[in-house]
Amino acid sequence: MPGEAVVITVAPIPREDNGNTYGLVFASRFANHQLGKAGTWQGEAVNRLKLENPVDVREFLHLLRGRTPDGRGQLLTQPTEDRRLLGWRMTISTSPSLSALWALVDRRTRTEIEKLFLASVRGPLHSMEKSLNRWEWGPRSVSPLQPGALFAKFRAGATVDQRPHLHMTVFVFNLAFRQDGKVETFDAGEVRRQAVRMHALSEKILGFSLWNNLGISLQYLDMDKNSLGIPREPTLKFFSDPAFNIRKTPKPGDYSKAVASKDLFAAWQTEARKWNWGPKEARRYVEHAKHVRQVLLLDTRVRQRAFQAANAFNQARDAMKRLLSSRVQDRRSQPQQSDQKRMQISY
Repeated sequence: MPGEAVVITVAPIPREDNGNTYGLVFASRFANHQLGKAGTWQGEAVNRLKLENPVDVREFLHLLRGRTPDGRGQLLTQPTEDRRLLGWRMTISTSPSLSALWALVDRRTRTEIEKLFLASVRGPLHSMEKSLNRWEWGPRSVSPLQPGALFAKFRAGATVDQRPHLHMTVFVFNLAFRQDGKVETFDAGEVRRQAVRMHALSEKILGFSLWNNLGISLQYLDMDKNSLGIPREPTLKFFSDPAFNIRKTPKPGDYSKAVASKDLFAAWQTEARKWNWGPKEARRYVEHAKHVRQVLLLDTRVRQRAFQAANAFNQARDAMKRLLSSRVQDRRSQPQQSDQKRMQISY
């Protein structure tokens, strides 16, 4: 949806898919022209199946069909294969403005944004796995087999037409690994509900991480939270301008003139300089964001210390009042004690 810091789309993978849903992440252009990275596994089933990174296409296809990684055995027995979805493809994307900023900043800041984005996916995926398998939210069971799921993650940084687009493609295998060793299927409606929950969690984590590490705040600007406070022009040029084409070819499927992944950042930054918001402006924006965060934190600390000092003063004042009150009571009781002593002596 527009105006969101993180966008998640979910698409089912039917049996008759024939690679349309997952073929791109294994194609050569994914790494060569879209900044694609080799896939990694996640989930409790990884250790159970003894899977190793990076994701192997043969193991991926066998598992998608409900078979063991080597293809020799059958994992899924209930329900039968011909009555189930193979899984789901989730595309988790950063906002257009954050992708634009990521494309224009220096390598160090770019790497930091990537790490924060990966963390905003990793944790919510683990939470999704727990919820799908109805884990107990407490100490782990003593059983060596935890109910779990299996995910394959593929990170990329560009669209097919080579616009900056920091995103993660996650494949959710329709294999529910139960604690008793059985392998069943998930409920499709529950997967979608957990994807909605994951979206909210990812957005909160990414928003907090960007602020805490880089000072970037998810701000509403022109009714669009995607803006992050940066000018709208580079975002609109990168994502809405049909004339933007660094491949210099009008044919969508022609990659003969596509820019290599290693040269994409330089190409993006060259284009952005024409719009008067290039790497220098991006660097100034990040420096200003960090400075604003430090000022706000300093102001917060000053307020906290003032509050602590006022609280300590109030506590000391209350203690003094109690001390004075007790002394007054002692003085009032002293004459009575003296009268009692005189009565005892005269008696």
